[in-house]
Amino acid sequence: MAGFDVNEIQELIDALATELDKPVGLDDRSFRALAYSSQPDDIDDVRRDSILHREAPKQVTDWLEDQGISKAGSWIRIPANAELGMVGRVCLPVRFRETLLGYLWLLDDPEPLSGAELEKAQGYIVDLGPELFRARHLDSEERVREADLTRQLLLGPEDAEAAASELRSQHLVADGRLGVAILRLAPSTRVSGKSMRVRLTAALEKVRRSVAPHHFLMMINGDETCAVLLVGEDELQRRAQAMLNAANDECADLEGLSTVVGVSELKDELRDARLGYTEARDAAWVGLTVPEFSDVVPWKTIGAYRTLARIVDPARAASLIPDPLLRLLADRDAENLVPTLEVYLDNGGDAQAAAGALFIHRSSLYNRLHRIEDIAGVDLSSGEDRLEIHLGLRIWRMSGSRWPPESNLESDARAGRLQAAPVRKSQQVR
Repeated sequence: MAGFDVNEIQELIDALATELDKPVGLDDRSFRALAYSSQPDDIDDVRRDSILHREAPKQVTDWLEDQGISKAGSWIRIPANAELGMVGRVCLPVRFRETLLGYLWLLDDPEPLSGAELEKAQGYIVDLGPELFRARHLDSEERVREADLTRQLLLGPEDAEAAASELRSQHLVADGRLGVAILRLAPSTRVSGKSMRVRLTAALEKVRRSVAPHHFLMMINGDETCAVLLVGEDELQRRAQAMLNAANDECADLEGLSTVVGVSELKDELRDARLGYTEARDAAWVGLTVPEFSDVVPWKTIGAYRTLARIVDPARAASLIPDPLLRLLADRDAENLVPTLEVYLDNGGDAQAAAGALFIHRSSLYNRLHRIEDIAGVDLSSGEDRLEIHLGLRIWRMSGSRWPPESNLESDARAGRLQAAPVRKSQQVR
């Protein structure tokens, strides 16, 4: 809960811990850590993980649910579980007007809590219930404001500085350098857009719970889910990987679905999150369409695709593929010739380096290149022709195509795009 009053709740937890002289922790009903007293070095693994990661591992929460804690009317003793790394503890459900809001935890090992101590703890529940109820409503209102201002910050049309100032003035975001990470899933005909957005939201909420309050802003925009994280560079990469893992967990039942996270460079000012959004969006697009990139794609690693992503409209990418490349893609040997051309051009026209990368003899490379020239109608000794077809290959990748469907090629032929290749001006490929 980002909106709860830290002081009110923390003071109650600290006061109870002082009275009992034992560690005390408070979780919400989803087992996310909300407040905790000073912890001794000998706390168990589960409590330590809950504090460090702000939530307990799933196998722990499943086991606790099996103990019936959500239905308990009063305190309930939870036995030790060595397999999970848990010592014995007492759980006191926190309710307000019969609504379960969270759990108060008291360690019960090695000395069990007395009846008098449990009565004291039960008395604190009377105050914690209303505080958590108020916190839930404040949190809901705060999240609505945060989402609206985050959308203004990243998408406008308002000035980004104005949205950044409002986020600061309402204490919705902390100070510090920030990065933007965008989670995208390839469109699926098997899952509705609404269902996909629910999955994406659930994935980011899981990551959000592990981040300090006010260090994580979130926005849903179509088929992408965006997070603004106030973290260092190493931490940004780690959180981006966590976003990817959470999305894959949420979509584990969908076979063959591509998931990617685009990551911006770090920004010094909150207003620059808008530029970070553009960087992360472009990186995610390239990551979804270009096979050479991994699942987490930093913007700074995509090279020339950074420029192309700024000037190519995704909806029009396929229509921008130049005719020479279309002719090559339509050839029966395209699956062999296109990778050859890509390697040759990516190596700056260095035949020796390209042949080595392809594990073929240089004469075999020349034969393929001459064939490419004949089919495409280009002169690979011409810088202009090389530039056009190299850009075409990058745009073709960004269009999401691998080998264009036959129906598209037939359509292009009918439209007159696939003309016979013109006679090449030269055969001096070296």
